[in-house]
Amino acid sequence: SLLHWLYDVVFPKEDIDFVVVIGGLVMSRPKSSFTSTLESDAIIKEVDELVDYVVECFPRSKKFKTYIVSGRAERSWETKDGIDIISAICNRREDLRKAGEIKRTFDIKGVLIKVMAPWNDNSPKSISYGPQKIANALKDNPKPILLVLGGLHRRLRMPKYNGMYVETVPSLHKKTLRQDAGSIEPRVGYTIVELSFGEDWKFNPSKDIKVYLNSLDQYVVSD
Repeated sequence: SLLHWLYDVVFPKEDIDFVVVIGGLVMSRPKSSFTSTLESDAIIKEVDELVDYVVECFPRSKKFKTYIVSGRAERSWETKDGIDIISAICNRREDLRKAGEIKRTFDIKGVLIKVMAPWNDNSPKSISYGPQKIANALKDNPKPILLVLGGLHRRLRMPKYNGMYVETVPSLHKKTLRQDAGSIEPRVGYTIVELSFGEDWKFNPSKDIKVYLNSLDQYVVSD
């Protein structure tokens, strides 16, 4: 899969320090109200089986950790017994860590990067509208230098907006039946953030941060 290729080939080559999954690790919990078309996306429908599958199949790394932010899809699996699917997965893997619910700010030597997973396959059709709205409403003090949004399933780069750089992350899967029903056109790829520090960890936000939006659309194949 593309995910395993990234972990086995791309991330070691790029000397990645850590990976962040911004929601969408699993699909939403199937509901009885789903139509048969949407239901057919769900290969695994029991939470225990899904945890076992992710623990076994998600790629591993001995060099870096993968931090997972629960999005709305992951939170839909929470049960009356309080089962948190991401915590259940991470508790069984040394290389996986739960980083938060919906959002998390990472502090990297004083450089703040905020990630958010506000959507669940129902992102605005206007690609920039949702990110602009979220960036405008952000009240963090101090503000992050970079805001990265998951769940849009598209690649977007906005000029500095409300004092922040704003980026989105694409998908690592082609269009699902659920997305097809909602007229969502996912783009496939990944995002790399590169920070450059000077002596004594000095950092210039105008030149020492680079964000690479990498397309993998060419690898999408039909069934």
